[in-house]
Amino acid sequence: MIMRSSIDFVKKPLLAAALVAAIILVSGVLRILFYVKSPDVIFLVNRAGAQWIKYDDEFELQAKPSGRIQCHFKYVFHTNETIREARISVQALKKAEVSFDGVKIYSANDQFSRWKQVHDIKIPLDIAPGGHEIVISATSENSYAAILAYSKELQVRTGTGWFASYDGKNWRAAVPVTTFTPPAVIMKFPTSFEALRAVWPYLSVVFIMVFCFSWTYGSGKKVFPKLLQWIVQPCHVRWGLLGLWAILSINNMFKLNYQTGSDVWGHIDYIDYIATKGTLPLAPEGWQMFQAPLNYLLSAPLYAVLSKWLDLPSVVKIMTIIPVLCGLLQIEIVYRTARLVFTQRKDLQIIAV
Repeated sequence: MIMRSSIDFVKKPLLAAALVAAIILVSGVLRILFYVKSPDVIFLVNRAGAQWIKYDDEFELQAKPSGRIQCHFKYVFHTNETIREARISVQALKKAEVSFDGVKIYSANDQFSRWKQVHDIKIPLDIAPGGHEIVISATSENSYAAILAYSKELQVRTGTGWFASYDGKNWRAAVPVTTFTPPAVIMKFPTSFEALRAVWPYLSVVFIMVFCFSWTYGSGKKVFPKLLQWIVQPCHVRWGLLGLWAILSINNMFKLNYQTGSDVWGHIDYIDYIATKGTLPLAPEGWQMFQAPLNYLLSAPLYAVLSKWLDLPSVVKIMTIIPVLCGLLQIEIVYRTARLVFTQRKDLQIIAV
């Protein structure tokens, strides 16, 4: 009887854990399926040997403004025999128009919400031997234009050999959407290794100073018993940093204009979106909506309350208390973590803080 009770006692937590794990797994699978099918989530999948391609342009460092963009993609091929009843499958980010030898054979409606649908297009003419041209014009909204196309009858698929153009006149080789073309401005700056090599002598001095401080503090009880009494304690460093951070924050809060920063309105829009709609935005819904949401989730309740009583400049200034508190909390967390990790080494506690 006692044995059976013990087994039942063990089984219940295991069953509960298995149930929780199953719920998490099912929820995760459903969420992934939602991302795959949702038109609001850009999730591109290569298929049938074809690749998603785009215009080979430099990566833009600044935020891209809202709006539509059109890009044309061209492929020239040659066939030695007549091909009848050919078909071509096309998917575009987010709207496609297809022409064959200068004749428009397909034009999607203006429903961007259906862009994840693959369109199976029949070419309404016999393809005679010789050279032919396929042009697919993609129109996108708040993102780069890209296409994926393939045809079994024509032996055509997007990838190598395709060309792209914004104006339909100046063409360059199209590239897979995974291609990253760095902006020219990057070449004006040194690489990480080159920068490290340039500052290494100064870093060496800092490392030596830290080593000497740690060695002096760690061996002070035997070598420098009197000097040790004058060395600052970890708690002193912690309180000093907390005080300096608070003074700096208060000074900036009163002296800086609430509009300081080129993207301040983008962040305010993010907070206002959460406060008014009660949900998180998707990245294309605003200038800074791609940012991680924690700071905005913390700021939204305070923003919602203050907005009822104060004007926007006052609200924005008062809301700076959120990052100030986060900075104070970070100092405290690092201090307490260092005390737990380096229990007997006050020198390492000071260095950590």
